This record gives sequence, C-alpha cells and structure tokens, in this order.
Amino acid sequence: VDMGFTLDFNPSNFETHPRVKEIPFDSDRKLMTTVNKVEGKYIVYTKGGIDELLARCSRYIINGEIKQNLSEYINEIGETLEKKYPSVKYLHADFKKGDGINKNEALNKELHLYHQNYCGCEFSIR
Repeated sequence: VDMGFTLDFNPSNFETHPRVKEIPFDSDRKLMTTVNKVEGKYIVYTKGGIDELLARCSRYIINGEIKQNLSEYINEIGETLEKKYPSVKYLHADFKKGDGINKNEALNKELHLYHQNYCGCEFSIR
C-alpha cells in the first residue's frame, strides 16, 4: 500500500485494466500470474521469486531496446554491486553450469554457508 502511495497509484487502473484471469501464487511455481485486458489486448503480469522469473526470461528491455544477453546483464549487475559492497562476493550467473553446482555445494560447506536460491549467507541460519 505504501508503495502505491509513493508511486501515485491510481485505483481507476482496476477499471481500465480489468483482470480477466488469475493463477494464484503457489509454493511449487513460486509465482502469481494475472491476465488483464489493456486497450483491447491481453497482457500477462507475473510476480514472484526472482530465480523463478529469470528462469522463464529470454529477453529484457532497457532504455527501450530489447536485449537477449540476460545472463551477461545479471553478471554486470552482480559485479557492480560487488564493487559497491566489497564484503559481498558475487558468483556469476553461469556458475551452476557444468560442474558448478557441485563446486557451489563444496564452497558452501567449506565456508559454513547456507544456500538459498542465489544467496549464500552465514546469517540465514538464525
């Protein structure tokens, strides 16, 4: 609700973008999806766990340009955040490919980390 006020959400959007179908959130999908009618077209909106969303994405739009190098962009964001927060180590998005998942598990065990989606954090165990 607070975010709606911050972004000047207009309740009339419910009238101009009526929901025609909903797939409720469930723990298997980790997503919620709605289908809304907008200016005579059907638009699908999905929200949920970032790992689930990214697994379904093949392209992204930035500055009006459609790009397809999603894993490169995720890595660019991770590297930028690692520079901003030097105590946080970013593992590249393709780390799990090949034998990466086994290396990841070994690294977590060695460093006594708890692995949760893209996050390994010793404080998550609390």
